[in-house]
Amino acid sequence: MKDKIIKDFYENDYFSYESDCDLWNDEKISLLIDFGEVSNKSEMLMKYIDKINEILKWIDEHKKNVTDFLIEKQCLELAEEWVSTCEAIDENTYKNQSGELITIPIKEDDFFNAIYI
Repeated sequence: MKDKIIKDFYENDYFSYESDCDLWNDEKISLLIDFGEVSNKSEMLMKYIDKINEILKWIDEHKKNVTDFLIEKQCLELAEEWVSTCEAIDENTYKNQSGELITIPIKEDDFFNAIYI
């Protein structure tokens, strides 16, 4: 992922800046930086652009850490509960709204490969 520069951002509303972002080789996602009621948010963006890039780089390089954390916090079980509400194809296979077939229990590798931001 290439570093963000100031001109990558545009004013979203009175309090925030927005930019497209590419993390984990996914489609472009929207990154919203909200500075609250700061009087000079463009100055704040210039002040924190390096920190923003540092955080984005960490997230991009640590997908495994993020997914391990989610698994530890039982998000895998939550995903299985959600899948079980989809159309049942057989005892352990379900079809989601996108037409994808998902088998439960969900393997950790499948969870890792399916997760995106």
